[in-house]
Amino acid sequence: MRPPGPIRIGDLASRTDPAIRVAASPAAARRGRGRGGGGGGGGVGPSLVALQAVLDASADLIRRLRLVTAGGQVRGELSPGRLGILRDLERRGPQTVPQLARARSVSRQHVQVLVNPLAKEGFVEFMENPVHMRSRLVRLAAKGKEFLEAGNQREAKMFADLVIDVGDEDMRSAAKVLRAVREALGTRASRTLGAESP
Repeated sequence: MRPPGPIRIGDLASRTDPAIRVAASPAAARRGRGRGGGGGGGGVGPSLVALQAVLDASADLIRRLRLVTAGGQVRGELSPGRLGILRDLERRGPQTVPQLARARSVSRQHVQVLVNPLAKEGFVEFMENPVHMRSRLVRLAAKGKEFLEAGNQREAKMFADLVIDVGDEDMRSAAKVLRAVREALGTRASRTLGAESP
């Protein structure tokens, strides 16, 4: 008989019951119902065992990436946090510090500590925000764009001969799963951190 009370992710190592499931978001639940329940789950999310497998694989991948990119072979002289800011700006365009913080599920102060030296060193620049005059936008400067382009070239060279027996469709599905888990964790983190001003 299963013990009462909530089940923490940390408890999953000893759990193998695939019937224990994580509730899906309302939108995911509606999508699941529209597909006839999606594997008998009736719109319910993945089992905790399946979720733990994704988290474990993600942690293993992060450790391996750190080994492969050690010594600045890919990221150059920037820390992962500062490089992440540049890549967020490259993907999403100019943003305010609070917007960057929300996307990363961290505090505004933490992002400000990353952005200030990037601006001082010329990787990013501040610009007026037509929507919110007191919260300037951060955008990539020419130096930041050049840095990312050089890093992209180093990554392409490093991973050119990497053999992965998985097709593009599976890669996209894996990315979709990781984004969904990240968004769910981000929602939890946002409730912990509290709402930030725009």
